[in-house]
Amino acid sequence: MRRCECTKEQVDKGWEYVNGGYAEKGEFIPTTQGLAIHLGTCRMTPYNWAHQENNKFREEFEAINDRLMAVQAVTALNGGLGGTLNASIVRTVVGHHGYSEKQAVEHTGTGGGPIQWTVLPVRARDADSSDT
Repeated sequence: MRRCECTKEQVDKGWEYVNGGYAEKGEFIPTTQGLAIHLGTCRMTPYNWAHQENNKFREEFEAINDRLMAVQAVTALNGGLGGTLNASIVRTVVGHHGYSEKQAVEHTGTGGGPIQWTVLPVRARDADSSDT
């Protein structure tokens, strides 16, 4: 299997992509796949470079991947809030960043007030009584 080595040129191209190069290529948000295509590598290579102990550019690729995720989240949120990105896609993207859609359910009783709970006392059975 051919091993892909990280170079300074690829680090520079990585920074170029996450700092706006994705938009120049017509992409709406930066993605790991887009970064890999921009670098001319396999999809998992930028991730692997950030975790390879013997890669002298490991810390820089960690920072590139971290920046990619931050730019991705902010761009998706802004696109969703501004109505320029599809809400379903935005929900999926930001879901990978820890955001979730939550709904509060409020239970109400008669007339819209709080539900009234009644606790009935439990009577102990007499030991002397019989059910006959």
